[in-house]
Parts: sequence; structure tokens; C-alpha cells
Amino acid sequence: LELPDDLSSVSYTLSWQSWNSDLCTATSDAADWSGNKPLTGAETLATSTANTYKYTLTCSGPDGPAATDSVYVKIKSEPQVDLKVRDLNSESIDYFDTSASNPLLLEEPADYELSWRVQRSSQCVAASNAGDWIGPQATSSFATTTFSKPAYSPYYQYEITCSGPGGPPMTDQVFVKVFGDPDVKLKVNGQDGPVTVAKNEIYILIANIVFIL
Repeated sequence: LELPDDLSSVSYTLSWQSWNSDLCTATSDAADWSGNKPLTGAETLATSTANTYKYTLTCSGPDGPAATDSVYVKIKSEPQVDLKVRDLNSESIDYFDTSASNPLLLEEPADYELSWRVQRSSQCVAASNAGDWIGPQATSSFATTTFSKPAYSPYYQYEITCSGPGGPPMTDQVFVKVFGDPDVKLKVNGQDGPVTVAKNEIYILIANIVFIL
């Protein structure tokens, strides 16, 4: 069973039936099911704590040794995080999932916003390949942060990992590729023109082309 998103309690029902018995006794490590029980019955329990609980019923009668049966109930509350990104220069207010093979494409200067939704987490830590989003982050149900970035190759990568007591950490990522206009610089003998050279003199042209894709 899994706790709901608001971490309120989850309920479940134990049912049992015994034969040739005159006494049934319940025990559990949850301390919410114990003592004498009817020979046949059902009982609904609830908890808001993630754990694995063991419930045991022992029934005895006059004609033989006691019989015991147990069931286990595992309550999960695994952390969840959903990281998305949107273009602040777009008329659209939609956030997007992205990947390394399908990043959000923007022209420089790029303005964009990260948003993340967190559930069942007590700690979230961010990381980025540009070092501009690192360290502890909000664990509220919804949070955002904005960036204004120049062209960068191959892409900006943002990652958030959230952890909690109910399960293993969960990580989500987004990718943003910011590209710029082409630029070219041509020099003669390492200088901007005009440059005067003598007849038959050797000169060197150097081209520096920048085009971030």
C-alpha cells in the first residue's frame, strides 16, 4: 500500500476465520491490533507512517496445539519530484520535460524558469553543469527559479534529487540549449585590416568563426 500524496492515513482490512478453536489472540508490531479476538471477524486499521507491519493471530482449542498465521502489510511513501522548464520569452506558460537528446531550444540571451513539484520528501539537492544551481532546494509542493543565460554548448543541464524516509531518493533532470548568432573575425598577420604588405611578401590570413549550436 502507498500513502496518499498529502501523507494522510491509509486504511486496510484484516479478516480471519478459525476452526475448532475457542480462543484467538492477536499481536502486532504496530501496537494497534492486540488482545482477544472473535473466532471469525474483520477489522479495519489505518496508519500514516511508512513501515512494514506484521500481524499475527494465534488460535487454540481443546483438541490440539495452537495454530498461528501472520500477514505483512508494507506501507510505502517514496519521494517524488517532477522538474520542468519553460521559456520566459514565449507567450506560452507551459512547462516542459526535456532530455539530452531533446532539450529546450532558446536563442541568447535566454530567459527561462525551472519549476519542481515535490512530494513525500524531506530534502532536495540541486546540481548543474554550469554551477549556477546547486545545493539544498525547497521541498514545498511547488517551487521555481529563473535564469538569464548566454549561448552555451552543448547544453545547460539541471538536476534535482529528493529524498525522504519512505523510499530511495528520486532524481529528475532538464536540459536547455542556448544558441547564438554566427560570428566571424578575419585577421591578416594577426591584425585587423587594412594591412600593407610588400610585393611578393607572404602574409597569413586567420579566420575565427564562432557559431554555437
